[in-house]
Amino acid sequence: MSGQVPGTDYNPLAQNTLPGVEMPQDERLEGKVNRSINDLWDLRTRNLEWLGAGRLMPGDHVMGLRLPRWQRPAVWSSLQQAAFIESAWRGLELGTIVITERYSVQLARRAPGQEEPGQQEPGQAHHDPLDNLLIDGQQRLRAIELYLANKLTVIGSTWEEVRWEDKVRFWTQVRLGVVKLDSTYDEARLRELYIRMNYGGTAHAPEHHPDVLEKLGPGRGEE
Repeated sequence: MSGQVPGTDYNPLAQNTLPGVEMPQDERLEGKVNRSINDLWDLRTRNLEWLGAGRLMPGDHVMGLRLPRWQRPAVWSSLQQAAFIESAWRGLELGTIVITERYSVQLARRAPGQEEPGQQEPGQAHHDPLDNLLIDGQQRLRAIELYLANKLTVIGSTWEEVRWEDKVRFWTQVRLGVVKLDSTYDEARLRELYIRMNYGGTAHAPEHHPDVLEKLGPGRGEE
């Protein structure tokens, strides 16, 4: 099959746009890397130190990453948080978090005395409102932070009650994907990305729980 529309010169298989319609730019998030819990905790420690020194912009933070003003607050219950941590222990896929890293990456790589003329020194405050933002992954990182702070009980134990060898396994083997967005993303684009990543699906309703559907049998309650 050629794919050409009869009576026209238009072939939808030969081009990626529709006649007279401008298709959106490619928005694939490149550069995802897998980071261990240990890596993420190190990032938290570094960012909180910089925050205390006035080198990062203040605000509401989760794991050392600032929440945009247009992002929803904490909504997971303690049961949901514990279920996520249990999934981590079981080695399940934990998804990808999306953050911004604009000035802070330069700050991390630049040693004192290596500043270029006109640039701020590492000890100075730099309040870029789009730096060090957590765009996607707040609920998951909040669960991890609470667990490691002994504020969450998982499988009958808090973090301090976990055996040392198991702690090492959790620190090093549990991983999340991390995508870092640079300065090419302005706030409007970040906000649109957040909306697309969080409002495109349909939440599972109670009547769609596997236990309910299994009892319904063939047809699944369709009229």
